[in-house]
Amino acid sequence: MSDEKKLRTKAIVRPPSPNFSNGLTTIDLGKPIYARAVEQHEAYCEALRRSGLALVSLEADDRSSFVGLRGVSSSLHLKSGLAYLGNNRLVVTEALANCAEFRGHDLVLVSAGEDYAANCLRVNDQVLVAAGYPAFERRLQELGYETMALEMSEFQKMDGGLSCLSLRF
Repeated sequence: MSDEKKLRTKAIVRPPSPNFSNGLTTIDLGKPIYARAVEQHEAYCEALRRSGLALVSLEADDRSSFVGLRGVSSSLHLKSGLAYLGNNRLVVTEALANCAEFRGHDLVLVSAGEDYAANCLRVNDQVLVAAGYPAFERRLQELGYETMALEMSEFQKMDGGLSCLSLRF
């Protein structure tokens, strides 16, 4: 979907640190497996490269920070329930769909029970999506997006998602 010029050429990434599984989480999906999280992060970095980004890799860091989303108890982070796809189109969870701030946007609603799928990431001509949500991925493809599904299970256990793993510019 190349209707917008490529805005992103670089991304800063940082792999998970060994204490990754000690962070805050609002869900109980089990303790993350560090080695699997590292593998998933490496696959994510490769997906960014395939999408045309040059990576600046930082060292793992034991510190982390979270930005809360007030008034929406089902989302720890704003980007957990919202993604901008370009051309005035937003992916949103049901909890965010009626927010006044999003009126006037073309909303792609994530099905109930699949809130995690909302944390997708448009990188140039591709949309990176969490694996395991084929209906959502198919919906994006029907809208004309090229998708790339990535396994994110270990990051999901810690309320993390695709948008958490890099800063794109």
